[in-house]
Amino acid sequence: MWYMHNGYFWGMHFFWWAFLIVLIVIMARYCKPGEKQKKKDPLQILKERFAKGEITKEEYAERKKILEES
Repeated sequence: MWYMHNGYFWGMHFFWWAFLIVLIVIMARYCKPGEKQKKKDPLQILKERFAKGEITKEEYAERKKILEES
């Protein structure tokens, strides 16, 4: 028969190639390395806020002391 080769159906080959392509597309869409945000250290967040001018020097020193104690 034209659709058999050594006892294997060509349709099964098509199925596995289609499955592989779909799997690659799903992985490429949902597993982007840049998408995930790494959890920042609280002290690092505090430093960024101080650098942006969101908190004063006194607030920075007080909060830093609290974070270092815990």
